[in-house]
Amino acid sequence: MTQDAAQRAIIDAPATSSGVIIGAPGTGKTQTLIERVTALLGEQTLVPEEVLVLTPNRQAATVLRDRIGVRIGQATPGPLARSLGSFAFQIVRGAMVHAGDEPPALLTGADQDRIIADMLAGDAEDEVEGEPSRWPETLGPSVRASKGFRSELRAFFAECTELGVLSDELQLSERQVWRSAGTFIDEYRAVLAGMRTAYRDAADLVSEAATILREADAATLGPLAALRVVLIDDAQEITRGGITLVRALRERGIAVLAFGDPDISSGAFRGASPQLFHELSGVLDHVFVLDTPHRQVPGLTTLTRTVTQAIGVAGRVEHRRAPAPAGTTAAEKTAASVQAFLAPSPYEEVDRIAGTLRDWHLTHGIAWSDMAVIAHDTRQVTSLETELAAREVPTRAAGVQRPLGSEGVVRDIVGIVDLALRPAAERESGALVEALRSPFGGMDAVGLRRLRARLRH
Repeated sequence: MTQDAAQRAIIDAPATSSGVIIGAPGTGKTQTLIERVTALLGEQTLVPEEVLVLTPNRQAATVLRDRIGVRIGQATPGPLARSLGSFAFQIVRGAMVHAGDEPPALLTGADQDRIIADMLAGDAEDEVEGEPSRWPETLGPSVRASKGFRSELRAFFAECTELGVLSDELQLSERQVWRSAGTFIDEYRAVLAGMRTAYRDAADLVSEAATILREADAATLGPLAALRVVLIDDAQEITRGGITLVRALRERGIAVLAFGDPDISSGAFRGASPQLFHELSGVLDHVFVLDTPHRQVPGLTTLTRTVTQAIGVAGRVEHRRAPAPAGTTAAEKTAASVQAFLAPSPYEEVDRIAGTLRDWHLTHGIAWSDMAVIAHDTRQVTSLETELAAREVPTRAAGVQRPLGSEGVVRDIVGIVDLALRPAAERESGALVEALRSPFGGMDAVGLRRLRARLRH
């Protein structure tokens, strides 16, 4: 990719430079980050231990790690790109091991949901037995039994952790629901403290990591004490806890460059917002603007500008001025490469999508792998995957994570291992038959009958 002047200024900046890089979609933010890492490890003679790239989630970190590895072309002692949660976990774990304490374990979202569900079920049982309810009448047992309520409660816990709001403060609130949540948080913390493993949820890890960064010496931080530069991709998804972590990095003299676009923030359910991205630009020293599109076709650039200009302002807006690529003709700027359709029903919407994809593939020769369908949320992605497959459109859902336990192959492997380790007297009835009929056993009903006959003789 040809680099414009704004990109070169960021790539060639001194290693000590900190700032926020704002750019509209297609202006080369991530590519500039990769070239910046290459320059730091090349012309600026830093070593891999002194540079780290952070992303909001593990999936993005994996993709970026591979791209950086190919670009720099050198061996590194560890991945140069990590998720913010992974970085926080390493800090906390290193500090606890250095202090001689038991290393922490990450409390996953599923585990946290299960613990909260058990506690809420206990509340409901107490109410049946005549105990007064801690919750307001509007939050009856049926509401509290829903997954949606638990998700809101988990998000509330995370916000309290990031804002430093204590349960005692909640219990003094005029809002009954906050008082209820305050007592519930106390019991939740007590449950975690009573577990044999030192569990931390994601918000706890980030908050604790920021404190350690501010106060710990080099020996406590271990290899992370060598850090000199941190780069953050998709910084518009950063939460308040993440900003606290960035402040702590700057207090240690570590340079931070954050790349993002507040107009495309999609992590509101995790606590991200354009306002927080604007706050981040105040934490760091400078603001760089990328306003030259490199990837989008003219019609898509025009659509992007039209949509973003209708979004309320929550900070800087210079990145919205990105023009069409140089050399674009008037006809190309107005080309109808973007169309809108309003379907009268969900089924007709899927029919239209499937028909369009098939037309592009059969008439225009576009490979299935070169086309994408973007949906609002994971639930809609899962539904579209099924519906499009039924309409003979090859589909593969990217970014949809399923619990390992829901995968048949995983269940089969775990079942066989459990069968091997468990004494014969303790094995569940039928477990051996299930193992033999699995893909790893390779037997069908006829084969099992033959095996039983041979064993009888």
